[in-house]
This record gives sequence, C-alpha cells and structure tokens, in this order.
Amino acid sequence: MNTKPNTRPSYTRFNPTTNGELHVGHLYMIYVNEAEAHENGGKFCVRFDDNQEVYDYGVSWTGERMTPEQIDDTKNRMVEDILWSGVQVDGWSSQRENQRRVREFLRHLNGGDDLKVRKCYTSQINPEIHWLDWEAGYPYVPHLTAEKVLYDYLDGCNLIIRGEDLLDEWALYYYFADLWGLPPSRQVFLKRLELESGEQMLDISKRKGGWKIRGYREQGWSPDKLRMMLAETCLIDPEKPWLVSNCRIQPIWKF
Repeated sequence: MNTKPNTRPSYTRFNPTTNGELHVGHLYMIYVNEAEAHENGGKFCVRFDDNQEVYDYGVSWTGERMTPEQIDDTKNRMVEDILWSGVQVDGWSSQRENQRRVREFLRHLNGGDDLKVRKCYTSQINPEIHWLDWEAGYPYVPHLTAEKVLYDYLDGCNLIIRGEDLLDEWALYYYFADLWGLPPSRQVFLKRLELESGEQMLDISKRKGGWKIRGYREQGWSPDKLRMMLAETCLIDPEKPWLVSNCRIQPIWKF
C-alpha cells in the first residue's frame, strides 16, 4: 500500500467572466488557488472567460450590452486589481484568444462532428437521455463545460477550486474527461463568501453591486489590510496559509 503523500505540483486557475469587476469573493478564491498552487511548486494562472456568447457575457451585470472594447477594458481593470492585491500570477490567458485551437481539438475528439457531442448524459432536472447539442441555449449549455475541460487540459490545470454554486457542473465535467480519455482535474468546491444582512445571508456577486476590490482601493484600503480582513473572515487560523484545509465552512464578510 502506497502511503506517500501526494506531492504532485498543483496547477490551478482563476477563470473570471468578463461582464463585471472583481469583488472580495473573487479575491478569496484567488488567494486559495494561489496558495494551493505555490504550496508544492505548482503554478497559478488567470484565464479570462471572455468568449461565451450563449451566456450573454457581452452583457454586464447591469444588463447593458458591452462592446469588445469594454470587455477588454474590464479585463485590464481585473488585471490591475489582481496585481494590486499582491497575488503572484504565473500566467495570463484569454479563452477568446485560444477559442479556435480548442474548438479544433473538440472537433478532432468528436470525429469531426462539432454539433453532436454524444447521446448519454442524464440530467437530474430532466431525467431523459439528451443529445449534447453544440447550439443548446442557456441554461442547458453542455458545450461550455466541454470547452472548459479542454481549456484546462491544454493549460495543464489539474486542480480547480471554485464556489459551491458550480457544483452541479462537476458530473458533466468528469463525463467529458472520461469520454475523451483525458485526466480530469481534481475539484474542490468552497462555500461562497456571504454577507450578513439583518436575518438574511446574501451572496456577494457582480449582480448585487458593491464589495468590489476597486471600491476598497478607492476608499484607501491597502492590499495588506484587505488581505488581513479576508483572512479573519475566511480562514480558521488567519496566521496560516490560504489552503483549502484552513478555510472556514461558511465565511461571512462584515466590512
């Protein structure tokens, strides 16, 4: 029996959609991904999710249509926020820049057929056998998950850490990896950062507005102050690294 600990370097990624600015919930996930990657000599990369029309990513969280120039400006502001936070990023990429490469790879894996992936995925919501149609509309968009599997494979990503609201994609992600004989990335789902509002708990998200990294910057917060406040909120022991094992079950933001 092999009892040696897993010392394989972790290659993680932060994959933000480009329809709004980064908030403190994103920064929480960034810190954990960076820490897990650099704990054992791996790499942490940022890959902008800027090419998925079916999700209407050309629409900002305010509901306004964004031009390609506005999307690029949003990416630049994200880069500024991440660099300001002091995070060590080992690589930057864009899905839009690599879309042709990924879709060619997808057609190769599917024997040249980019419209039908395969007929065997079963949805819990609708327990019938579905054709995974490339042109399917939101919210049933299996081809977006298929593309994620390929982006991660081509980028060398072997550990994905993200919010538990994306847990329902886990089975489909592994389905595609198994279908194509690709090594699936390990996945960890953390509770999203929430805000206490009276007797309610609210998710911090782009659509709800505030808590943007840029907002705290404009208020005069330093990177060290924001990191310290997030550590006290999100970590069991704020003096220890931002590893998954040190994350609270439910972090509550109060600042």
